[in-house]
Amino acid sequence: MKIIEVLNDSECVNTILSLHTSMYSMMTKIKCIFAKYNIKYTFAHGTLIGQQRNKNLLLWDDDIDYVIENDKLLENTNFLVDCYNIGLSIIITPYNMGYSAKYRITDHKYLKQTPSVEPIVIYKNFNFPDIMADIHDKNHYKEKYAVNNLDFNDLEQSYMGPLQITIVKNPMYLIREFINVNDINDVIITHIHDNMGSKFLLKYVNKNELPYKLNLNEINAINDFYKQNYYKLMTQTCLEITNFV
Repeated sequence: MKIIEVLNDSECVNTILSLHTSMYSMMTKIKCIFAKYNIKYTFAHGTLIGQQRNKNLLLWDDDIDYVIENDKLLENTNFLVDCYNIGLSIIITPYNMGYSAKYRITDHKYLKQTPSVEPIVIYKNFNFPDIMADIHDKNHYKEKYAVNNLDFNDLEQSYMGPLQITIVKNPMYLIREFINVNDINDVIITHIHDNMGSKFLLKYVNKNELPYKLNLNEINAINDFYKQNYYKLMTQTCLEITNFV
């Protein structure tokens, strides 16, 4: 019961809570900048799975997956300046280098180099930040996955922990198409980023044992974990950041 061991380890729990605080803070900033520029988006991948399963982030996640309606953000100088001014750095991750995201956004404090207004184009030995958001391009998904009905005019409001978020009205379609998960109640750790924020899990989960399917006791323990007051108090943190922006 490796996940129960993680949740009984106070150091691991503190790491999870700190990681989630940082991710919620970054998500709040991104939500504000997307709203200002009327950028339609939905969450996808593990972020959407966590939202659907627990109305929260996945316990072992350290990145946030968005799909946006278009990929023209970097053509807007004002958008770049506003991102920089609220502490967000943009990293370009070209498809021709094997990356699935058009680009990534992170907080300045997680960037392992000096931030700048201009986006950073990754290079061979680029040090990715501990926490980041993957910004996927709807059109690329359509080409790569033959996704034809990702309708950004058919969105709904939902919740992930303290944040009100925007998702498409058919979230399980996205999950099935992009992750090949048929039963959302099957909880499986497919990978751990050993160079990012979730590396603390390697204390209990060996990469050679992945994918690791959680048993019912572990799933129940995670469900109980998200009921603690910490996640209720996080609401105030996100409101403070929103007001600051």
